[in-house]
Amino acid sequence: MKIIRLALITSISLLLQADDITVSQLYSNYEDIKKGKTYLNNNNINLAIASFERILIYDPENDTAKFYLGKIFEKQKNITLAKKYFTAIKNPTPSMQKEIDKFTEKYPDRHLRFDIYLKVGAKVDSNINNTTDNEEWSIIEDDKKKTIYNNNDKKVGFSIYGLVSFSPVYHLKENKIINTFSIYAKNVLDNSDENIAVFSYMPSFTNHLYNMNFQHSFDYNYVRYGNESYLNRFEVSEKVSFNFLKDHTSITNLSLFMNKYTQNDSNDYYGIAFDTSVIKHLLSNLDIGLKVGIENTIKDKNEAENVEYTLYKTGINSRLEIFSRELKLSADYNIKKYNDINKYFQKKQTDKKLDVKFSISSKGFFIYQTEIEYINNISNLEPYSYNKWLIGFNIIKTFKGL
Repeated sequence: MKIIRLALITSISLLLQADDITVSQLYSNYEDIKKGKTYLNNNNINLAIASFERILIYDPENDTAKFYLGKIFEKQKNITLAKKYFTAIKNPTPSMQKEIDKFTEKYPDRHLRFDIYLKVGAKVDSNINNTTDNEEWSIIEDDKKKTIYNNNDKKVGFSIYGLVSFSPVYHLKENKIINTFSIYAKNVLDNSDENIAVFSYMPSFTNHLYNMNFQHSFDYNYVRYGNESYLNRFEVSEKVSFNFLKDHTSITNLSLFMNKYTQNDSNDYYGIAFDTSVIKHLLSNLDIGLKVGIENTIKDKNEAENVEYTLYKTGINSRLEIFSRELKLSADYNIKKYNDINKYFQKKQTDKKLDVKFSISSKGFFIYQTEIEYINNISNLEPYSYNKWLIGFNIIKTFKGL
């Protein structure tokens, strides 16, 4: 095996005739990189630094040594030295470039920049009203038969949507402050002719030294159903989140949220959610994560029906990048219970929901994204059980650093 390596290094040396690097030195560099990685894995940081710096004495253009030195000094929070080595890399591999981009995002040269995010898309929903195939469900109310469900409610829906987002991003030492302003519009092309417009403002604060993120979102929603003005409504929702990251391998989120309806305050609600994720980098282009959490929602008014809380939620997600294409697969499983008794069935409702999503993105000047989603909701109250497919296509463009 060593003979093959030596032959490979000899071939490389012939291509580097302009450099004064001998074959023996190239082989020595190869061994020093191996040693440096071993020291790094065993947490012998000083010996790892010495190994990589020794390589640069004889081979100042060695990008591998520069990359590992940059990673070591970034972890030690010596941003000046980390930036020195990262910016000196001339021919990074795709995996190196990804890490360099992450570093540049966290520690840019400019204190202030502007980002713009654009997205347009269309989606088909095989069961837009989330209903079952049962023919009819009725109850007796005030000595009269009342139909609460029939299969005419189940239909295919088609929607088009667009999103424009503008974000001033300000960096100050270890801190990043982002103020995001966005407008989202959606039109559902079915009999209801539902139109939705969402105006959002989301300030966030990130401290890279302690890996902590604080985020607050304020949404003003307008929903309009055709010409039925009595169905139109305004909603105001707020959410405060705290995120704690550890070496980009685990994320813990704590969120407080509230939603207020301007027409009918009996539907107002607020709540708290907690979840934690563990992320494993299996390969340079493959990640897999596991998420678990709980959520509780409380209504302001006792007369409101169907107050739900998530007893347990878990999910698994993965990401694979192949050349210029990114594949994502996620599966979420939630168990939801309702605090109030359902007025139609005089029972408390419990739902078990499986949500599986797959997307493939092709990167170029635009990002072209195809999404496929399957949802299966099983309820102890049968009319609330349903399954559906959603298929969408998006075109995305991001402008960073304007």
